[in-house]
Amino acid sequence: MNIVCNLFILILISSLAGCSTLTGKTGGRLKDSTDRIEAQKILFQIKGKNNTLETFKGIGNAKLTGKSGTRIYRMAYSGTKQNKIRMVVLEGGQSVETFATDGKYFYLISHSNQHRFIKKRLSDSSLKRIISIPVKIEELIDLLSGRIPLYKYDEAILEKNNTASGYIIIMRKKWRGIVEKIFIDESKSKIKQFEKFNAVGQLSYRVSLSDVREVDGFTIPIKFKIAPSHDASFEFDVDRYWANTDVSESMFQLKPSD
Repeated sequence: MNIVCNLFILILISSLAGCSTLTGKTGGRLKDSTDRIEAQKILFQIKGKNNTLETFKGIGNAKLTGKSGTRIYRMAYSGTKQNKIRMVVLEGGQSVETFATDGKYFYLISHSNQHRFIKKRLSDSSLKRIISIPVKIEELIDLLSGRIPLYKYDEAILEKNNTASGYIIIMRKKWRGIVEKIFIDESKSKIKQFEKFNAVGQLSYRVSLSDVREVDGFTIPIKFKIAPSHDASFEFDVDRYWANTDVSESMFQLKPSD
């Protein structure tokens, strides 16, 4: 009889312990699920940011830092939501270099005859050859439009930032790992910076948004910095910005005579 009682007690204790363990796991799953739902809500808001901003123009100062040192340029730019952009480097009010793309071709012209006219089919939209940073043309257009470029992902979760104030949205793809991180403030409404990762999980580049303002009803980064993991960076400080302004198709299609 004692053996039966002891066996019953052992089974009861094991059952209670098992229930306790399952409860703990369930609580973890619930929290994990809540963080995923909240991450999706914030990402949905980010995707909808400035969706009615179709075209833009601006002028400001660009600071490019690399192995050869630091250079500062005056730069005027215009673009569209359809991945078309034109950027003009100015010196003393005169055009020195113009880069443009119409979504099909890449154009580059030197107004001081420093190199030949370049027109190439846009097979690779990376700007690494120009600014030494692997940011894509469409990502730069998003940034100048006040939108955050988002990689495709399979899952996203919201986590507390343990090294600074605010939170981090971590986006992952299956069999690859982290593809992007978005750093937001305590209110979960303002983006402070975001990071992009390559196919092997290494940091491609980081964008810091140091000054974001309302312009004609749109949220626009007035000052930002793009930097990869090595000693190179592209900083831009916008002086003037025009939203939904008139642009023509010819602005994004350069000719040798331009």
